[in-house]
Formats: sequence, C-alpha cells, structure tokens
Amino acid sequence: MVVAELLRAARRCWYVVLAGMMVTALGCLYIVTHEGVYYSRVNVILLAPSSATFPNSLTTTSADLIQTAGIVEAIVNGTAQQRKLAEAGATMVGRGFLDGSAVTLPDNGGQWAPHFNRQFLDVQVVGPSESVVRARQAELVTQIETALEEIQEAAGVAPVNRISTELDVETPTVRYMNGQPRRALAMTSILGGGMTLAAVLLVESRRRRRLRGTKDGRAPVSVPMTA
Repeated sequence: MVVAELLRAARRCWYVVLAGMMVTALGCLYIVTHEGVYYSRVNVILLAPSSATFPNSLTTTSADLIQTAGIVEAIVNGTAQQRKLAEAGATMVGRGFLDGSAVTLPDNGGQWAPHFNRQFLDVQVVGPSESVVRARQAELVTQIETALEEIQEAAGVAPVNRISTELDVETPTVRYMNGQPRRALAMTSILGGGMTLAAVLLVESRRRRRLRGTKDGRAPVSVPMTA
C-alpha cells in the first residue's frame, strides 16, 4: 500500500522526479568525466655532519637539526602557514587539494601541544601531469637546499661542519590518483534518489494540506425542508 501511494505521488509530482533525475545524472556525468591527479611525496632529511663520535649521520637526531628544519620550512613557505593536521601522515589529495604543493615539518603532537621529533621536511606535490609534479618537486627540493645553505653561510658555519640533506628515496614515485569512481557513482545515485524521494514527499504533503484546507473552508450547504 505504501509503495503504491509513493508511485502515485511520484506520478503526480513527475516534474520533481524529472528534476531529481537530471541533477543526479549531471552528478554522475561529472564523476565519469572527471580526470584524476598526479601525486608525489618525499622526505628531505637534514643530516648532521659526521664525526668520530657520530659517524652515521642518518641516526643522529638533535634539537638543533629539528629547529633548523623549522626555519627552512618557514623560509620556503614564506607567509603561507601550513594548517595543523590531526594526522601527520595525511596527504594533500586526502585533504581535498587537487593542484599545489606543501612543505611541512611533521608535528606528531596532540591537540594541546605540538611535538616535533623528526629532522625532515615532508614535501608533497599534486598536479595535472607527472612532468608538472616532478618539476615542482625538484624545485621545492632545490629551494630547501638553497635555504639551508644560505642559513649556514650567514651563520659562518665551516663547510666541514655544515648540515646536509638527503632524500628518503632516490627517485620519488609519482602516482595517479582517481579515487573510486564506482563507489562515487553508487553513492551519488543513492543520494540523488533519496533527495528526489524526499522532495516528492514534501510536495505531496503540501498538496494534501491544501486540499484539507479547501474542504474545511467550504460553507455548509442548507437543504430546504418541504412540507
């Protein structure tokens, strides 16, 4: 009975159903024709100068290296402040960025206090093609190396005692990311159908209220009595 009533309501509100189908179809068309993006991520590690006490630069961690990484981050980003994330490993694509780049010093702290305990800069790049992403990434790495060199040059640090950099991978991977089109199509269809049904019920409810108001507002008809 309920299904039959819904079908009758949809037949009466055919224009609402048609509009809902058109909007849903446009959403599905956008998903099908929407192109993905290219994404790459690499860590630029700051290495302390090797010495007899600490011969392995990769295992040497100090507050000075972390502070220097923070200074380099500020120089590269300029006035653009990076937003604090709940998860330090979050990607730019996951945050909704489809074109751009980010250089951050990972913050592993909680809600109330920051905690920087790693001496590397996280470099993320998103772009429309692999070549664009690689070019932007190389440019950012060069900016980091240049900024670090200028800081130490200004401080008068001897070349033998200077901090150096190294990438965590020799050749950063560039991935094509297009999400999950099938799941997006399914969710768009479900949401479109649900919203269309809700609109039909709303229009039908208003129609019934108008009908009841019209009936209640009619004056009673008096029937003359005949002897």
